[in-house]
Amino acid sequence: PNTPFPRDLSPSGRWYGTPHRGRQDRGTTRDDAIKAVGRHGAGYAASMAEALQRHRDRASGFARAAWVMLDWAASGFSTVLITLVVAYVERGVFHGGGWGMEAGVIWAWTLAAAMLISALVSPWAAAWADRRDAHQRGVIMGTLLGAGGLVALAVTPPAARAAVLAAVVVASVGFDMAQIFTGSLLPRIAGP
Repeated sequence: PNTPFPRDLSPSGRWYGTPHRGRQDRGTTRDDAIKAVGRHGAGYAASMAEALQRHRDRASGFARAAWVMLDWAASGFSTVLITLVVAYVERGVFHGGGWGMEAGVIWAWTLAAAMLISALVSPWAAAWADRRDAHQRGVIMGTLLGAGGLVALAVTPPAARAAVLAAVVVASVGFDMAQIFTGSLLPRIAGP
């Protein structure tokens, strides 16, 4: 259809060109499209909103490849956690048990604590991401939190038992948050 605005969008979601007659210095956002109803009629605003939605629905090949690689890389954390970290905690940090419990029980409670924290935090984190359209930031923050927990685990001496377990909990919660936000990006990347 003949629309009074350009059809191409920039990567930041703003239109290139002259969406308003004679004004080349300004792009148009969704809010501008809503305001345009009064100036140009509902058809103009609807066309702008549809173009913005088409841009969001189209994911580049890079975005799809990045999502696949991120999802694939996340499986490495789980594998390392259930093969190497569990052995380190059970045989290195809590060799022979500790705190009146066997090492396997301590490991199970540690993971249970991490899962409980993730279950309590994830609804609020997801609501925050939905309100602010910050799913990618959620992935980044979760990944950084998980990586920070792993760095803390690497530098914590085995004698600091509580710190080792805290690092495992932080890493696990960060991993869970990153997985939640990675999953939330799939509908945008896969498209309709």
